[in-house]
Amino acid sequence: MINDAAFLLVKVVGWLTKVDVILLTTLVAGVAFIWFGHRRIGAVLALVTAGAFVLVATLPLGAMLLAPLERPYEGISPPAHVDGIVVLGGGITSRSGTGPDQWDLNSAGDRLTMALWLARQFPAARLIASGGDANVFPASPARPEADAMKDFLVWQGIAEGRIQTESQSRNTAENASLTLAIAAPAKGETWVLVTSAYHMDRALRAFSRAGWPTIKPIATDFRSIAPAFHLRWNLPDNLDLLNLAVREWAGKLDPR
Repeated sequence: MINDAAFLLVKVVGWLTKVDVILLTTLVAGVAFIWFGHRRIGAVLALVTAGAFVLVATLPLGAMLLAPLERPYEGISPPAHVDGIVVLGGGITSRSGTGPDQWDLNSAGDRLTMALWLARQFPAARLIASGGDANVFPASPARPEADAMKDFLVWQGIAEGRIQTESQSRNTAENASLTLAIAAPAKGETWVLVTSAYHMDRALRAFSRAGWPTIKPIATDFRSIAPAFHLRWNLPDNLDLLNLAVREWAGKLDPR
């Protein structure tokens, strides 16, 4: 696992490189330049920022950037035999307590529904739900995401004893190393990895670095299906996708 200082640094850098944070920073800088008498520089910064906001709000830039990441995983069917299923967190929001009223599926909830479908298709396969608390300031009392994932799967009829949880990971690299220790896949076993299509490339590289033998991708939660050019104002959704795309493409810079 990475140490706490490195984890915090990654979180801070990730926040500072969000598109909305960058645009708001340049807008504030523009206003500051105008306030202190540098009107030309301030006006240029403010106009550029305003133009960038309009482009983000009206064009599917995020979907266009996500498409190359997702395209390699379209139409991949599960193998004929599956010994184990690893499903990564990110698709469920946990609350305190247990039961179906104590969690919410979010926009990446397809990860859980795909894992559920696979678990029913391959009733003898082991199932590992991987996800801890990735917040800088964890909730108290802490409730790992893997526990909420297990609640969901049990509520949907999967036997509780069949589900193993990995509840310490805070990022994809830790997902990979900690699930490997739990799974201990035997030679010749077939394992599949379930995560969002845009995240699959980074996840597979993390699992390979962690020492996993071949693990087959089962991608879901596609966000860039046939992105269309349009001029519809949709700042929140477009900004969400663009931030996702920036994060995943930045992850490809990892030299490991």
